[in-house]
Amino acid sequence: MTSYPFPCILLGMQQIQAERVRRVIGYVRASTQRQVESGLSLPAQGKQLEAECLRRGWELNRVTIERGASAKTMSRKGIAEALSAIRSGVADVLMVSKSDRATRNLRDLLDLMDWSAAEGWSFIDLEGMIDTSTPQGRANASMRGVFSELERRLIGMRTKDALAELREQGGGIIIGKSGKRIGRPSEYPPETLELVAELRRANKTLSQIAQHLNEAGVLTPGKSGHWHITTVVRAMSRIEGPLDASEGE
Repeated sequence: MTSYPFPCILLGMQQIQAERVRRVIGYVRASTQRQVESGLSLPAQGKQLEAECLRRGWELNRVTIERGASAKTMSRKGIAEALSAIRSGVADVLMVSKSDRATRNLRDLLDLMDWSAAEGWSFIDLEGMIDTSTPQGRANASMRGVFSELERRLIGMRTKDALAELREQGGGIIIGKSGKRIGRPSEYPPETLELVAELRRANKTLSQIAQHLNEAGVLTPGKSGHWHITTVVRAMSRIEGPLDASEGE
C-alpha cells in the first residue's frame, strides 16, 4: 500500500487544476471586406479562440459573431449578447483575438476592464496586451489604462494650446496668404495637419480623430466646418499620401 504523507497538498493541487478550467464566451467581428482579406475574417478569429482555449484547457462555451458592424461604440447587438451571457453566469471569460474586435474606443476598453474586475469575470485579447485572468495580467491592464488616459489628457492639452495660438493669430478665424480674413481655411493649416498626425500616431481611428477635432472646435476648410471620416482622410493625404476611408472602422 502506497501512502502519501501530505494528502492536503494533493487535494490542493486538484482544486487548483479544477479552477483553471474556465468557461469562455468568444467574440468575433469583421466590418469590412478589407478586414476579411487581411486575416481578420470571422472564421480566422474563431480558430484563434478555439486554439487558445484548447491550449489552456478551457471550455469554449460559444462564439458570438458580429458581421458588418463598426466598433466605434459598444451599442452593438453582438457585444451586448456576449456581455449578457457573461453576466448571466454562462461563462466567466470574454475572449477576443484583438482588443479592437471588441471596441476601438479607449473609454469603452477601460470600461470593459473595470466591469470585469467589478463583476468577477475576465477579459482576454490574444495579442497579449490584456489578460485579466491573472494577477499580472490585471496589473498590466491597469497600467496600460493609466498611460492611455495620460496620453489622452496630454493630447487634449496640446490641442487647447494649438487653438489658443490660432486665436491669437486670427481671433479664431484662419488668416489666408493674402492677409485677409477668410472665415474658414481654404486649405488645412500646418497646425491642424500636425494635430491630425499626432492623433494618428496615438493609434486613434479616423472616426475618433474626427470626433476629437469637432469637440475641440477645429474647423475644416469645407462649408460646414464639421469633421467626418472623409475630411480626415483628405487631411491625412496631405501628410502621408492617399488613405483608405475604411481604415476608420
